[in-house]
Amino acid sequence: LALTFIFQFTTAAAMLICFFSLISSMYTSVYEQRKEIGILLSLGLPRSWLTRAFIAEAFVIVLTSSLLGLMIGLMISW
Repeated sequence: LALTFIFQFTTAAAMLICFFSLISSMYTSVYEQRKEIGILLSLGLPRSWLTRAFIAEAFVIVLTSSLLGLMIGLMISW
């Protein structure tokens, strides 16, 4: 029972750290691309398309990091 609680706590802590890491990387990405965003908006790109592009970028980042983590974990455990 205690060991299960420790594993659940460790998993929750790791997920929380990963969440803040993702938020930080997305903020940095937007901050570094602010000139590009301004240019795209001035050319007439709707904000909804821009938002959709950043959501897609976040999805790709999460998907690739999850797959890499899964592969590394499987290789280590094997």
